Amino acid sequence: MPDFLMDYEELYAMQRGMHSLADQAGDGGGSGKFAELGNRTASENTAVFGSSYLSSQFSVFFRMSKQRTEKATEKLRQFGDTFEGVAQALFQQDSEIAAGAAAASAKSEFNRWLDEKERHENWVEATEEWNEYLESIGASDYFEEHPDAVMGEVCAEDDRPDFCEQWENDLDENKAPQQPSPDEPPVPDENPPSRMKFTNADGSTTEVTLSYNEDFEITSETSTTTLPDGEEITQTTDYTYDDDGNVSQETVTVELPDESETKTVTDYTYDADGEVVKENATTTHGEDESTSVREYEGDRTDGLHYDDRDYTVTTENSDGTKSVEDVTINEDGSGTRTVTETDEDGNETTTTYTREGPGNRWVDEDAED
Repeated sequence: MPDFLMDYEELYAMQRGMHSLADQAGDGGGSGKFAELGNRTASENTAVFGSSYLSSQFSVFFRMSKQRTEKATEKLRQFGDTFEGVAQALFQQDSEIAAGAAAASAKSEFNRWLDEKERHENWVEATEEWNEYLESIGASDYFEEHPDAVMGEVCAEDDRPDFCEQWENDLDENKAPQQPSPDEPPVPDENPPSRMKFTNADGSTTEVTLSYNEDFEITSETSTTTLPDGEEITQTTDYTYDDDGNVSQETVTVELPDESETKTVTDYTYDADGEVVKENATTTHGEDESTSVREYEGDRTDGLHYDDRDYTVTTENSDGTKSVEDVTINEDGSGTRTVTETDEDGNETTTTYTREGPGNRWVDEDAED
């Protein structure tokens, strides 16, 4: 589990400090008697100052001071909100990384349980098939008396049992089942692991909960990351499967400490070989919405990386902006990436990147060295 890169409480403390300064500024930049006199009329203060001129001049000074302080107060609050915004953004980023790592660990344990379950079920099935075969060729009594016997070794002896001839004939005709190991594999727990909790060195925690269907396909995973001060972010991923067992839809919902929510729904389209050929994702946050469509071109062969196929990504935002990314990958792993961005006024900007190989970064062709 990765540790968080910074102390978010420091940023929240800065935010609270800025707001506190704004609160302390009060009316006219002061409190107590100064504010009390400033909020009275000049005539009411004449008795205090002993002069109508001094009283009126104080009122002018207070109004000017108040106007300047009100502006400063607003700026202080905005500045404080900036610290909070940075904390929220970085917290969300690191929390999603932590959530992803935790979910990966949880799913790894889930898959380990599935492997153990499959291994044990296969052994039970193979043992039953073998015992039925021994019964059919009259070898059951012999193997009950010699449970560790190996059929090939038994039938290689000079004084071998009569059932060996039938076994050899069935072996030649591929009718004889394979003899399983006499050692039963470990029996897994009845249910797979569905809850895990991780604690980082800084005291933050990430808890993952997995839900699954009767086919033991993960239908939902929820990761909740909590800071020592109680701030938390929750990320829930829901999966829908098609008849072939492929994920046809993935819905990721992120709930932030400010009670706002970001949701991304991705639909997947597969070809006859079970390879993804299209990803259609829609992300919403409040009134903002963006749609991103990734389409792959060409076949993907064994051993290639995720980005070794040509693809096009088209992203459209609710504010009217648009981005189109075209990527072409060559046989040696080098490639060209062209990004065309359209602003709210319809103005287009195109940037072309190239890379020398699959392990190299994309470089802007027009960027200065």
